[in-house]
Amino acid sequence: MDKVIYKKEGIKQIQVNEQGDYIEIDLMDIELPFKVDKTRKELVRQNGIYKNICKSLEKQYKDNEDLLRVKEYQAEVDYCKKCRQVLDGLLGEGACYKIFGDTNRYAMFDDYFEQLSETLGEMEIDIKAIKEKLVNKYKKNKEIM
Repeated sequence: MDKVIYKKEGIKQIQVNEQGDYIEIDLMDIELPFKVDKTRKELVRQNGIYKNICKSLEKQYKDNEDLLRVKEYQAEVDYCKKCRQVLDGLLGEGACYKIFGDTNRYAMFDDYFEQLSETLGEMEIDIKAIKEKLVNKYKKNKEIM
């Protein structure tokens, strides 16, 4: 049986750790700016939820410092799990494991998103270039026929 594998163009590979692991981002994906914006907004939303939970816990457990710390710890673990899901949604399944390993820290998701800002800037989609590429591609096919 023959195999036909779609050849993607415009794929940006980004090395994410010292072991040489990388993630791939499709710069030709016309939905990419929306996906990036949605991810950024969701990270901000999750951060707000986490902060509200912590404020609520402080009120609820103001007389029990030990229990407060345990509850805050669990809230931070939950926050990190949700942020991993959000970033994996943009960068691909397992990307956060490649980037962070098993480590979870409150600020690491925002920090990494900022580090990606240079690369994310390259993801600005040039609609004119995409249209020209498509026209030229199908123009060649039409000339062959």
